[in-house]
Amino acid sequence: MVNMKNMNLGSSSADRVSVIVPVYNCEEPLLRRCLDSVLNQVYRSVELIVVDDGSTNGTSLVVDEYADRDERVIAMHQENGGVSSARNRGLSLASGGWTLFVDADDWLEKDAILDGVNSLSQHNADLYIMGHREDKTNGAIRRCAEGAIVSSSDRNAIARLDRQLRLFSCWGKIYRTAGLRGCQFDTSMSWGEDTAFVYNVLEHSDVSVVASEEVSYHYDTSAGGASTSFSMNHADDLLSLDNTILNYYKGSDSCVMKQVYKQMANHLVLMIRTVKCDGVSDADKISFIDKIVNSPLRKYYLKEIRESWASRLEKMLIIANSSLLWRALY
Repeated sequence: MVNMKNMNLGSSSADRVSVIVPVYNCEEPLLRRCLDSVLNQVYRSVELIVVDDGSTNGTSLVVDEYADRDERVIAMHQENGGVSSARNRGLSLASGGWTLFVDADDWLEKDAILDGVNSLSQHNADLYIMGHREDKTNGAIRRCAEGAIVSSSDRNAIARLDRQLRLFSCWGKIYRTAGLRGCQFDTSMSWGEDTAFVYNVLEHSDVSVVASEEVSYHYDTSAGGASTSFSMNHADDLLSLDNTILNYYKGSDSCVMKQVYKQMANHLVLMIRTVKCDGVSDADKISFIDKIVNSPLRKYYLKEIRESWASRLEKMLIIANSSLLWRALY
């Protein structure tokens, strides 16, 4: 169900930024912080599309409150379908010339969108990447680029941006909406789907990318989300994502490919560690590990496994690749 009364906005659609926020059972203070940070932007020509993905607590009431209070807010309620489904629904409603994804527990500096639109206009670019700060319970990590403008067809330049900013998520980026036509989030994936989306956008057409030297997006990992829970389906997600990344960078110089192989190895290690979650049977552990460690991507995972996050034991087990050893030692 959509709150239709807010569908007609006065500003030019070409200048408008459609901000898509998927929400599900959010903590009310964090959700209000997020929505307020969008509505209080210095740049006023925004439509805020909040997709409530079947929340069962008071989230829906908060979303409707904001829609009733501000004509720029579009409240969308749907049955629970996952974050990819919610983002796709937001894309289907976006009327602006530009699109920005914000997660419900994150927030923006007040001039984040203005800086982005100005930079896009100045450089005639298609994609603006905000500097962001990862706010953690034990501190913060600041990630910004050098302000360079690059083409998505220049894989080496994109790899340099990835080293500085980590292109791991769809949020914190202002996309030219026309460039998203034909791009959707893969609803079959429950891990890595946003990273796959970013690389699909970069590969979809020749995209001109500009990155900010300043922090304007706050990514709150203390609210949850940073860890990965176990799911047998994540084996397929891992292989799908790493194939996407590998295909994008194929043919890049040796330094870039070294970075790609290390990133893939880290993904592998992260997935292997999820089998230690409570309640995972020995049979599922071995089946899951065998599927990812013995996959067609194995030769790529091994290239930089020694430089990955893996412990000495994990490196030994991945290289040896013996079910008996995994069962005995892991």
